[in-house]
Amino acid sequence: MRRLHGRGGGRGTRRKSCSFGLLEKTMKKQLSNYIDMSKEIIFMGDFNIDISKPQNSLYQLMKKEYQCTQLIHDMTTDYGSILDLIFANCSGCSGTIEAYWSDHKIVYFSLGKE
Repeated sequence: MRRLHGRGGGRGTRRKSCSFGLLEKTMKKQLSNYIDMSKEIIFMGDFNIDISKPQNSLYQLMKKEYQCTQLIHDMTTDYGSILDLIFANCSGCSGTIEAYWSDHKIVYFSLGKE
């Protein structure tokens, strides 16, 4: 079973790991009462799942459960990984901005024309 690693609180904290199944179950449980599929849905942030490597489970979950596609395709860290993601079921303008204070870039999304 593939394991996902996440970290909280910034650099130097201990890494916690969980299975993708647990992530999927938790997302469904926590979000089911709050998501209106007839409205615009945007998930964004540091998922700590490197999609620059072969990874289809997160794409499939977001597409199947929330009809969202992943919009960030450029590297988002100084280490050549894509960890900071935006999933949306609507169109808009998205991208990355360099951040001098972090090893991660800022990801942004603006509703409207692409």
